[in-house]
Amino acid sequence: RGPAKDIVEINMFLTGEIELSKVRRLDCTNKQFFGRPNWGRVFSQLKSEHPEDHVGVFLCGSPEIGVQLARQSQIHSDPTFPKAGMKFSFHKENF
Repeated sequence: RGPAKDIVEINMFLTGEIELSKVRRLDCTNKQFFGRPNWGRVFSQLKSEHPEDHVGVFLCGSPEIGVQLARQSQIHSDPTFPKAGMKFSFHKENF
């Protein structure tokens, strides 16, 4: 929604305990996921959907998940980027 809707895609992964009867769709997201994701599968799918893009991966949460996301970002990025392929850049905020 808004002027960046064709530029920015937001997929939100909620991994904590959630009462599904109280879940509401957030207008700011393209997709919402609940539970523990298979990060390898998520990154592979995003890479196939965005084969020539620079994709930002943002985490606000557990440092343990950050280790996994940083590793997957590195594994699935093409070493030839920006000349060819795509890249994941990982950004985190811990509190």
